[in-house]
Amino acid sequence: MEQTEQDARSRQRRSAKGKDKATVSFKLHTELLAEKRTQQREEKEVAHLRHAQQKILGKKTVNDFAQLKLIRRESAATRSRSLHCNGKTLNLSRKSKECELIKPSYIIPERTALVADSLPQRPMSAKPVLQSQYRSSVGHTASLDSDEEAKLLDNAPPKTYLKKKRKKKSIDRKSGRLTSCKSTPVLSDKAEHSESLPVCKKINIVVHMRNLQLVEEQNTPSGASPPLEITFRRLVCHDVSRPLQATSAFAQTMSGTSSGPARRLSALSRQLQPAPRAVSTRDQTIAELAAERARASFSPRAMADFIFGGKRQTELRLEAMKLLEDHPEFRNDVGVFDRSLAERREHTVQRLRRLYSLFMVHGGDVEKRETLADIVGVFDLPLWTRNGVHFGLFLGAIMGQGDQEQQDEWMLPTMMLELFGCYGMTELGHGSFTRGFETTATFNVETDEFVIHTPTDTATKWWIGGAGQTATHTVCFARLVLPNDSADHGVQSFIVPLRDVETHEPLSGVRIGDMGSKMGLQGVDNGWIQFDHVRIPRANMLRRFAQVSRDGVFSQTQHKAQLAYAALLVNRGKIVTLSVGILEKALTIAVRYAGVRRQGLQVNSEDYHAETRLLDYQTHQYRLMPVLARAYAYRLQTRHITRLLQQFDTQGSDISEALLADIHGTMSGFKAFCTWDVQEGIDACRQSCGGNGYSKYTGLAELLADFSVMVTFEGDNTVMAQQTAHYLVRSVEKLQRGDKLFGSVQYLEREHLSNLRRQWGVEGSADLNNAALLRDALDVYTGRQVLQVAAKLAAANGKTVAERMNSCQVDLVEIARVHVFYNVASAFLQHIEELKMEASGDSEALVPALEALCQLYICQELDRGAAFLLKEKFMSSFQSNLVRARLMESCARVRDDAVALVDTFMLTDTVVNSSVGRADGSIYEGALAAVHHRVGPTPYFATAIKPIFDGELLE
Repeated sequence: MEQTEQDARSRQRRSAKGKDKATVSFKLHTELLAEKRTQQREEKEVAHLRHAQQKILGKKTVNDFAQLKLIRRESAATRSRSLHCNGKTLNLSRKSKECELIKPSYIIPERTALVADSLPQRPMSAKPVLQSQYRSSVGHTASLDSDEEAKLLDNAPPKTYLKKKRKKKSIDRKSGRLTSCKSTPVLSDKAEHSESLPVCKKINIVVHMRNLQLVEEQNTPSGASPPLEITFRRLVCHDVSRPLQATSAFAQTMSGTSSGPARRLSALSRQLQPAPRAVSTRDQTIAELAAERARASFSPRAMADFIFGGKRQTELRLEAMKLLEDHPEFRNDVGVFDRSLAERREHTVQRLRRLYSLFMVHGGDVEKRETLADIVGVFDLPLWTRNGVHFGLFLGAIMGQGDQEQQDEWMLPTMMLELFGCYGMTELGHGSFTRGFETTATFNVETDEFVIHTPTDTATKWWIGGAGQTATHTVCFARLVLPNDSADHGVQSFIVPLRDVETHEPLSGVRIGDMGSKMGLQGVDNGWIQFDHVRIPRANMLRRFAQVSRDGVFSQTQHKAQLAYAALLVNRGKIVTLSVGILEKALTIAVRYAGVRRQGLQVNSEDYHAETRLLDYQTHQYRLMPVLARAYAYRLQTRHITRLLQQFDTQGSDISEALLADIHGTMSGFKAFCTWDVQEGIDACRQSCGGNGYSKYTGLAELLADFSVMVTFEGDNTVMAQQTAHYLVRSVEKLQRGDKLFGSVQYLEREHLSNLRRQWGVEGSADLNNAALLRDALDVYTGRQVLQVAAKLAAANGKTVAERMNSCQVDLVEIARVHVFYNVASAFLQHIEELKMEASGDSEALVPALEALCQLYICQELDRGAAFLLKEKFMSSFQSNLVRARLMESCARVRDDAVALVDTFMLTDTVVNSSVGRADGSIYEGALAAVHHRVGPTPYFATAIKPIFDGELLE
């Protein structure tokens, strides 16, 4: 009997427990369905809000936009969502700072976040634990301690969610009835009557870029099954090589065997897990650049002695850089790029003061002085420009166009810096066309003075270097006007004072101003000048080649026209030399960066995560190696230019007309195409550094901006190219008259007498090593183009010379380009031949590298002009393919010596001044050091950004 009663009581207890389980399951599903309906209501609210937003935005007024912002804020402040946290249902508002307890729920001790899996559709609110804890981590803590939770549960009615009867609705669509879901946890009796809640098991999901880490913190009382509290936090710093950590309690979840949120977390972890590779460090980049240097086939110092013209020239360059580094005014840092316009100009003048003191000390050695000036140009282009305007243009004009008396009067105060000069040539309305200048110099017989006047706005002297804030005097080019003489006496040059030397105030009748900010050369104060009947003595007219007597009679000595612009000729030669140094600096930065920087996975590498060095990409080689070859070609050509200028300076007015014409024609073309090539090369270097090249701290962006003026400075390049072309056409005319040609155009004689049906003698790749065959190609490629354009001009009957020239301008510029190329390439070949004859020891090892550079320079141009050579039937398609193949082979060959070839330029880190062009290869440390100080609050947040957030747009 007793046994029967016990069995009956057991059945009764089991029946009660079953009812309790069904009740709990029903309550849980009811909660989730309520959550779903809540979300649906919220979605409707959002839809209404969006409709209102579209309606308001359609009006497109600032007030309506502000009204929309207010509506959005009020909606966000009032909208709330029922969320679960540690077994409680919380009303969690986005705006409030506290969590309000609205209704108690049952404690769900296990896998709460997976309850949503039992629903056919999981709305956002069906993941209560994840949402609750995520919002808690963002704004505040939603957890309550155990005593408060137990107290609230005791006071709460036990059947809060069962008061309202609902129509039966099956969750399990297959069975058609409410059933207990296996993912729904069931409370045990022990847990239901517990006075305190079990402590949460915390799983921190740490998301940082490519790394996801799961860290379990467990502090659970014995016998209790803790619920999950999932918290998101950011990882500020981590080791990307650290493997993903998963605890034993989460092993099944992260292995992907579970469903729902666990599966999504598993996918996220696989996507964010980084490849196990080491991050480049300073030691690694230094070692990589050292390894690149070890690949060199020659000694950089021996190569430097060769390209600069000897050991003494190399030593002078190193001494010049040491002089700059020894004085604080020349100590460079990336901070120089952040200076304002006024600060840059003051800093440049302070450097100019130090440079002049160095000139005073070391000026006795002309060669040392010239080398120091060249290094200064590479180091600081605005500083070089200021110095060049005063000594090169102003003093050069006096020495070139003034007579002996004027030279004696003005040279000493100019050299002793008692004044500062500028070159007043360009006008607002005219630049290279000097005959169109409008500024007038009218002679007054009564006062024995010239009256300098600006009659029109376009006569304003424009872009005058140094005039804006510094110059006290100018050599002004003005049209000479004489009384009782209607003849046009052309443009003459006059020394005109601009400012008082003591007060620096503009003199009477002089209106002078600054050009302001510009693309580059911020350290140079370019300015404009207007003259209002400014009177100067008759003696201030530079009278070496033209004079005006006391009674106003004009006379002119017999001279060669080019001598009147001797200062410009010399300065163009210096521009070519400077341009080569600038290109060497840009290449030093780009090649060193490419030798260390790695990007993209290596092909066919055993290490799947090994990245490829930029220099190993063929596209990168094709981008940089031809520029490197061009730099060497122009560097060797500067030695020839220096000899020409020395000859010009030595012979002076006694120079032969043929030599003077050749210097003028050749120098104009060199200036044009060298500066064009260098500008293009600097930009290629900048682009090859990717995004880092766009930063001013790399030095390339500033270098490009500063140098760009050179393509229009001292004569627009297109005009300069046409001057060279005119010289070529006149040379062809002389050739047709039977005269002998001189200097740089002698190749025209060979091509004029050659067989037009001859073909190139290249039969295989090895023949491209033959200098004679390369010279033959140069003669045909250049000579035939020049002769054909000259014939085209001569055949244009019925037109004036100006009309014929205008109809062939594009062709004229092209023949000027190939003429310059011919001379540069020929000089390159000649220097290699001379080196072979004298080579011994270290110098002998230079030949293969130089030959690779020379062949690269020549083959690139022959590949460019293949269409012309094929049309002339001088080159076959087979030979064209050989040239193309040799071009790519030469790129790969030069790549092996690339770092050593830029080390040859012997530029110190002070001169290079680049965050990524350091000699030791620490490119990443340099890049970070340049910007680490640029931190702090946004200065315009309150005045510009915050009003946008607040909807305060401008009307």
